[in-house]
Amino acid sequence: MSHPTTIPQYPRNMEDLAQDVACLRYDKVAEFLGHLSKELQKQKDGDEARGRVQLASRLEETVRALSFAKDRMWETWNLCAPYERE
Repeated sequence: MSHPTTIPQYPRNMEDLAQDVACLRYDKVAEFLGHLSKELQKQKDGDEARGRVQLASRLEETVRALSFAKDRMWETWNLCAPYERE
């Protein structure tokens, strides 16, 4: 699989993307991290099926870290939610 270096639907750079995601409400950041984790899990599964053990292992570590970050963001949201105004 060839991985692109840009997102055609997002014309700005990766730093701007990170800033835009970080500015979202914390529940939406958690949701984003969950989706990212799931997509990388799919890549990990594919690499594992192709015998790419080291790559699959690193992706698994990344998936775990993203899942941890997602859980912490949900906790953060739960702290902030009572004070959030729509």
